[in-house]
Amino acid sequence: MADNPISDSLGEWITRLRAAGELHEVTAEVSSDLEITEITDRVTKENGPALLFTNVTGSNFPVLTNQFASDRRLGLAFGVDHVDEVAGRIEALFQLAQPARGIGDKLKVLGKLKKLATSVPPKYVKKAPVQEVVHTGDHVDLDQLPILRCWPEDGGNYVTLPLVFTKDPKTGMRNVGMYRVQQHDKNTCGVHWQIHKDGADDWRNMPASGRLEVAVVVGSDPIITYSASCPLPKDIDEMLFAGFARGRSVEMVQCKTVDLQVPAHAEFVLEGYIAQGELRREGPFGDHTGYYSLADDYPVLHVTAITHRTDATWSATIVGVPDHEDKWIGYATERIFLPLLQTVQHEIVDYALPSEGVFHSCCIVSIRKRFPAHAKKAMHAIWGTALLSLTKTVIIVDEDVDVHDYAAVAARVRETWNPGRDTILSEGPIDVLDHATTLIGMGGKLGIDGTIKWASEGRDASAEAAASRAEVVDQEAFARFAREHDVSNHRLVAEAGVAIVSIDKTRAFQGRELLEALRDDAAASTGLKVVVVVDAYIDVDDLHEVAFRAFGNTDPVRDAVLPDGPGGAIGLDATIKLASEGYTRDWPSDIVMTEAIKQRVDERWSEYGIPTTGARTKPHRGLADGERRIKPTDTARGADGLGNADMARDGVSTAARG
Repeated sequence: MADNPISDSLGEWITRLRAAGELHEVTAEVSSDLEITEITDRVTKENGPALLFTNVTGSNFPVLTNQFASDRRLGLAFGVDHVDEVAGRIEALFQLAQPARGIGDKLKVLGKLKKLATSVPPKYVKKAPVQEVVHTGDHVDLDQLPILRCWPEDGGNYVTLPLVFTKDPKTGMRNVGMYRVQQHDKNTCGVHWQIHKDGADDWRNMPASGRLEVAVVVGSDPIITYSASCPLPKDIDEMLFAGFARGRSVEMVQCKTVDLQVPAHAEFVLEGYIAQGELRREGPFGDHTGYYSLADDYPVLHVTAITHRTDATWSATIVGVPDHEDKWIGYATERIFLPLLQTVQHEIVDYALPSEGVFHSCCIVSIRKRFPAHAKKAMHAIWGTALLSLTKTVIIVDEDVDVHDYAAVAARVRETWNPGRDTILSEGPIDVLDHATTLIGMGGKLGIDGTIKWASEGRDASAEAAASRAEVVDQEAFARFAREHDVSNHRLVAEAGVAIVSIDKTRAFQGRELLEALRDDAAASTGLKVVVVVDAYIDVDDLHEVAFRAFGNTDPVRDAVLPDGPGGAIGLDATIKLASEGYTRDWPSDIVMTEAIKQRVDERWSEYGIPTTGARTKPHRGLADGERRIKPTDTARGADGLGNADMARDGVSTAARG
């Protein structure tokens, strides 16, 4: 382990970042309305430093962004050389929750519990830096805080790195989660509790005539902040987890107006309550999915107090089209929680959550294969484990494949995967932020068995691998197919057996029809394992974006076209879905910054003094607000056309999104 200290506050963490050369201070005046987002977006995508904006228009408080967005900063945060080292500490914590099998085990557990009880549980204090300044009653004014508006179509200003403290009304047990908070006015907010989250359980358990007290903490040492994002079992206190990861207790203090305790060394606390049955429109919000999550009704938080340090710094994170800082937070979770996953599923060697899958759309798993159909068992295990149950696509490979080397994964899958035989389509719970499903929170799942097949599975693995390697993609035949079917553009990734085609979609089911035609064209589909259809505005040469669209824009049960028999290729229709295709929801807009803000940041880049080029990030054009997805000439009802009612529903408008 590195000889790195653990920070006790955000101020200490900023000092350490500065000393390590991992922080840049922007002293030029900047706006919390979009400008900080555009600056941070560019810096993050160039792997630049953490940013401290010390002169924010309309606020006396600095803003810190991008604090977690590198391997080195993650290591500094946890006091290790690499975040993998934290997994060993956390594994010991979860071992304490396992039942002791014998007297020896029981004695060991008692010893560990004694050490745990005296070293890492929260420690309660009466006086705290976070309460150096206290505002209550009419003095509560959220407008004094540098709460960011991140993206042009956001429904308001958002607290994007909050630690939301609640207590279960039935058990009194503390929960800390990271749920975005939208400012409604000077003293009310909306709390975005998704249905699968523990905070939502606390809200649902609220007495019919009661209130749920809430404390929103903004700014703390990085381990405490990270702990709020962890997918912990409900019976493990996040502050206990933070203490264990830190190696010392988290000091906590009683709130001023609610019966909750919060980290004493935090920067800000917003105290308040949620009244039973009171909801207000929250959103849209430019989310980590790369799209705007649509507006909906969520609980209203009435802020009864704002407390903060005298020299407080506001913490924020920017999410949007991958990659952003949340990629690194997710990577930390992936590494830290591997031992826990292995405790539940012993066959798992490693797993990866590619950023293109935005955490819940793709999981690659390597296993120690021990029996026939073991890969399929592992798929179902992933789909039955905690928040991994929301995973849309699971790819299983053997233990000798590095799941973090996507080229190696693709090469192995090309050799061993027979799409017509080794594919599972299923249904189950899906992340509520997934826009591709017809129903919110549930949809299709895709399982790919990329393991080497055994003789006991009725396969000749060597012969199949040799045949797969020998089958060469017929590029001329595919080019001919593309010309015959009005494909806008295409790319063949022959070494992976992947074809990408883009189309100017003018009618319902056009993508699916193209895939079915390719399935019936033996020459054009030779050597292919996967064919992805995207809209014409997608760059088929940008594999990162194509993967992002393929995972994000598909419901596998609805959008996959399987081979008629063993062999062949699986097709995925990743185009935008239409109402006339049975899609009954509003398709969200891509997240795109305004040209005015881009131009402003271009012109001011030298003022910021940031040691990166400041180049604009690659534009994701998306669909402009109000742009129709169907050409005006295709409005006539018919086999290939859509009626006017469909045209209206297929339009994209702010009004439709609420």
